[in-house]
Amino acid sequence: MPKLLKSKVAGYFLWFDSSCTEEPAHIHTSNSPKLVYAGSAKIWVFINGRTKIEYPGEVSAKALSLICDYLQNHYLEFFRLWSEFKTPFAVLGSPGDEFVLADIEQLQLEQRKLNNLDPLQGDD
Repeated sequence: MPKLLKSKVAGYFLWFDSSCTEEPAHIHTSNSPKLVYAGSAKIWVFINGRTKIEYPGEVSAKALSLICDYLQNHYLEFFRLWSEFKTPFAVLGSPGDEFVLADIEQLQLEQRKLNNLDPLQGDD
């Protein structure tokens, strides 16, 4: 059974199904509620939320940009759904590494700490 992200983005459903989890984490697009592969884009999602368009399908560049922005801001939601199908799971660009959701959440926490460092504080 396909899994959908909660929000429709740029007019597209964002989804994957259990057969997708044999590959590294990625999402498909569909402008039809039938969630068909025909014309859909395939987008890889990296552990830091960055994305890479594997193929654009029939999705406009503007819509793809909005979808990638959305994924970068909601990648934990995506990985949460993905981990329901397969844990641990592979992520493109991380050969030999498999992740569980807790790994991704820890990486996100560490990144937030780095981004919120006070530049006036010196190294300890």
